[in-house]
Amino acid sequence: MSTAPAVERITLHQEIVTVCREFFGPYENVKEYVTEVESYLRKNNIPFPPYNVFGVYFDDPSQKKPEELRSFQGVVVKQPVAVEPPYFIYRMKQGEYLHTKVGGNPAESIPAAYGALIQYMGTNKIMAGVSGGHQHVTMENGEVMFEIYLEIA
Repeated sequence: MSTAPAVERITLHQEIVTVCREFFGPYENVKEYVTEVESYLRKNNIPFPPYNVFGVYFDDPSQKKPEELRSFQGVVVKQPVAVEPPYFIYRMKQGEYLHTKVGGNPAESIPAAYGALIQYMGTNKIMAGVSGGHQHVTMENGEVMFEIYLEIA
């Protein structure tokens, strides 16, 4: 990725509703975590739109062992649905966020996106909230896109 991703301050006017499960383990295993949630939803005839993955990442991979990394992984649903533990409804609340959107190789684009967000926070003296980094992954014109949100404190 040659240039830093653009960062903007946005207001999320409508919450994002998801079905998630908490996972501890390498963030590289996201695909299998999400597949588990999707399989649960299919088994229980709970509809969800395709290519609408959601994750909340609580830990910095450079600061913890891979098996200690905590995240919520799941999919966006159109409205809250009844689910059984260990699955739960997670709502990304309305409010002020820093936002960036990147595509390409996730091993390169996601760290670059977080780097741009952190640089923007430092330059503009903005404090992040405590809710973790939210990632909404969609498909656009055949390309996987990662929208990353950091809540503003």
